[in-house]
Amino acid sequence: MFLGEFWGGGVLGEGIMKRGPKPVPKAAKRRRGTFRADRDGGTPEPKSEKPRRPAWLGKEASRHWTAIAAELEGMGVLARADQVALALLCQALADYLAARQEVAEQGMTFLTESGYVTQHPAVGMMNRAWERVVKLAREFGMTPSSRAGLKVPGKEAPADPLLEMITKRYGSCPN
Repeated sequence: MFLGEFWGGGVLGEGIMKRGPKPVPKAAKRRRGTFRADRDGGTPEPKSEKPRRPAWLGKEASRHWTAIAAELEGMGVLARADQVALALLCQALADYLAARQEVAEQGMTFLTESGYVTQHPAVGMMNRAWERVVKLAREFGMTPSSRAGLKVPGKEAPADPLLEMITKRYGSCPN
């Protein structure tokens, strides 16, 4: 049996996921200080400008768009090409909050006509929306672990107080 058939058929690119960690965008590599033109020079780089809010985005999701887009823009990670992903994040967050509200009002369980206690459908909707929120938030570097190691241009790491004291006293750090 061919290994590709075992993992779902086809060849790479036809339903089989590539192995290894997900590729890191050029902008993220630059912020981390790991960008190398010889390895990453040919990858596309979208325009770094704020995307327009799509007209199809609902009222509640549009409120989230305004806040999240401003935050991402401040982090320097937002590009025009991110319009759909950002809209999906905002819609997932709106879906999560709506389902959470329904669960708060109606409870996590309900009694069926047969007399069985079962999970309210909104609980499943809430959980799936939360998974979408977390997955998309990671894509934008909006979780502590996804932000780890990022360097933001113009923001230097805090200075070492001991090194500052030695430099002040002796003019330079002795080797």
